[in-house]
Amino acid sequence: MASSLSIEPRALLLLFLGLLLTVNIAVWIKGLLNIKKSLSIVKNSISVLKTRSKKPVSIIIPVRNDHSISGLLEILLKRSNNTVKEIIVVDDNSEDWIKDVVLRYSKRDKRVKYIRLEGLPKGWAPKSYACYIGYLNSSSPVICFLDADTLLYDPELYMSLVKGVGNDMVLSFMPEFVCNTRRCRIAETVLTTFSHAFLGFDKVSDPNNKLAWYYGCCWCISRDLYERIGTHYIVRNSIVEDRDLAEHIKENKYRIVVVYAPGLIGTLWYDDLSSSINVLSRVLRRHGLKKKAFSSAVLVFLGYYLPIVSSIVGLLLHSLPIAVLGITNYAILALNHYFGAKINKYSSIYALIAPLLGILLVKGIVEAYKRKYIEWRGRIYDKEYF
Repeated sequence: MASSLSIEPRALLLLFLGLLLTVNIAVWIKGLLNIKKSLSIVKNSISVLKTRSKKPVSIIIPVRNDHSISGLLEILLKRSNNTVKEIIVVDDNSEDWIKDVVLRYSKRDKRVKYIRLEGLPKGWAPKSYACYIGYLNSSSPVICFLDADTLLYDPELYMSLVKGVGNDMVLSFMPEFVCNTRRCRIAETVLTTFSHAFLGFDKVSDPNNKLAWYYGCCWCISRDLYERIGTHYIVRNSIVEDRDLAEHIKENKYRIVVVYAPGLIGTLWYDDLSSSINVLSRVLRRHGLKKKAFSSAVLVFLGYYLPIVSSIVGLLLHSLPIAVLGITNYAILALNHYFGAKINKYSSIYALIAPLLGILLVKGIVEAYKRKYIEWRGRIYDKEYF
């Protein structure tokens, strides 16, 4: 009797782990299928934009102490045709050297215009206001918003796609995330993988699905549609203005078209993990997690660390089935992250390492729940922006 009682808790534990692992494996297999659907959508979206349109384009670049602004302007000005009618750099109260850099380019090419914002009207977030002021000073039928840290690898292809923007869509480009450190590449592999696995563009492009988002670093819209949806004025107090605009666009039955082509466009990511966590907490805090923060954090934690814990438990308790299930689960997890690494042109080794940093997502959820304010780019945002 004593022997059977001592075995029962072990058997229950192994059965419980086995069930959890089976569910987790199914979730990540579904994630893998979702990644393929999401990538298929963004790769095939290019065909939607084929056009011979010669519409001129206004490019608006909000900037705040971004050292990469000179590289972006250099690439944009290499174009010899008249597709780019004007490049409007809106300086969000940067240090003086930004002004010197931009004015140097404006003397070289009259298409470059410099606007400096000294103050911020009540109720406006800085990024939304900078974009709005750029729009007010633009004149082209197509408007493209580019973050200053955007990297245009193939400006010819970029401009050819931009000219395909219709009056019923917002066009965004899926960038490659450029990192200078290993921890940055690991973090971005996690974020890219999770985004496509569970927030994929197959859902974004589905009019029957409420999910709406696009990449705010690099997107274009016809002037007509931009004005019809209310411009950045409708998201004036948002610290996640791109996501809020996407939701507004989709609610009004317009299309969100996200395109991807290898070697087309990139954007700089943050070298330190704390900045990645700040990005997550900023995005998640804006959309509220009060009722499901704990359950979301637990589910994400289990999704990433159950395979590791179970493999160790299986080995310690000499349970080959649990150990095999745990290792299989981790292999499927790594396979998901292979695509996250591949998209950004990172080494495949990051697919094996990245799942160990799943705590990054958990931390982002927890921070989004408990923070009463967000600090971003040297500014404090309180509940007014949430």
